[in-house]
Amino acid sequence: MTDRSEKITQKIKEGLITALSNKPYNKLKVTDIVANANISRNTFYRHYKDKDQAMNEIMDEYLDQYFAAIDDLEGPFTEERVTVIFKWAYLQALEDKQRIELMFKSGIDDIFYKKLRSFSKRICGNICRTRGIKVTNHTYFEYIVDLYSGGIFQLFKRWVDEGMVYDVDQIARLNAHLLNERFVKLLQTSAH
Repeated sequence: MTDRSEKITQKIKEGLITALSNKPYNKLKVTDIVANANISRNTFYRHYKDKDQAMNEIMDEYLDQYFAAIDDLEGPFTEERVTVIFKWAYLQALEDKQRIELMFKSGIDDIFYKKLRSFSKRICGNICRTRGIKVTNHTYFEYIVDLYSGGIFQLFKRWVDEGMVYDVDQIARLNAHLLNERFVKLLQTSAH
């Protein structure tokens, strides 16, 4: 991607986020985005097929930074190690508080959950690979992913809905309870 193209996609993403302050996501039109980005519809469509593709890219960029730390986690899942990672993630979210609150208030919950579930599945897959767990019961594995991603999503959503004021240390500890050695044992049951 050229510098010019990167600048345009950045303008589009910023235009989309700005447009969310005026309309919920499901009512948002490409015309709203291009007006806020100060570009033409043709320019938008040269970069994205629709608003969902642009929002998915925003979500991918956003979640990638948080889950990169977890992806590389090897060794025992001590509560301390996992808590540090989740605390970092929640502190990063606090730095972007206005944008996160805006996105959740605009009704992107479903999109966020789908992205979070996708990343959660990747994390579970990485845990299985690094621990030598060969998944044979794929349906059960998907249920485990649902359990993990649903718990993380609900904690994060409630924290955002309540103004992101609840103690980050305690929220991080709650998240750490979802990703521990007992969870690894649960993943091992998908190999039977």
